[in-house]
Amino acid sequence: MSLRATLLLCAIATPALAEEDFAPFWADFSAAAKAGDQVKVRGLTKFPFLYDDKQQGEDGFAAIWKGLFTGKARACLGKEKPVKDQENYVVFCGEVGFYFEKTPAGWRFTEIGAND
Repeated sequence: MSLRATLLLCAIATPALAEEDFAPFWADFSAAAKAGDQVKVRGLTKFPFLYDDKQQGEDGFAAIWKGLFTGKARACLGKEKPVKDQENYVVFCGEVGFYFEKTPAGWRFTEIGAND
């Protein structure tokens, strides 16, 4: 196989692998959010996490949970499908976008943003 063909196959396969790689993470995260499993969601979050204009460590996750993971948001995260956003994924729940990116530790919840 030529080098060009090999590179083309790699370029085609990489996004598919990223999606396959994301699916098990999303199943865990969405189930934990829906169930209200704060400990599991914290374990799937990348820290430090910018929330309320402050960098929060794991010890500050209770404030993140209380502010972001309302019953309505948890229900949304339990049923909505993530949308590919360049290299990452996002789920929009009302006015908030929940962003997920691949880190050295695997896929993690990394930030929020406005749903504009």
